[in-house]
Amino acid sequence: MIRKICVSFYLVHIIFCYWNNKNLYEIDLILESGNKTTAIEIKSGMTLQKEYLKNLKYWQKLSGESPENCYVIYGGKEKFSTGKGSFVSWQYLDEET
Repeated sequence: MIRKICVSFYLVHIIFCYWNNKNLYEIDLILESGNKTTAIEIKSGMTLQKEYLKNLKYWQKLSGESPENCYVIYGGKEKFSTGKGSFVSWQYLDEET
């Protein structure tokens, strides 16, 4: 699955990592390629939850990254963007570039 995520977002050399801090915030996957950084939370739930964006909002505050570079990949079927990040069904990963 990680390979599919990486190929969906980038076509060049990729560095990926996990991030967390002592305040219990974490990001499941951070992709870095050149000057582009993308933060991804991966959730198994099929129903969208506002709390899925909590760690991404914190990451944006720390890193200065924009919501356009923050994603929640989840088990549902919908995909849409919010002011804090985008929700993408794992079923649509091939469409995201």
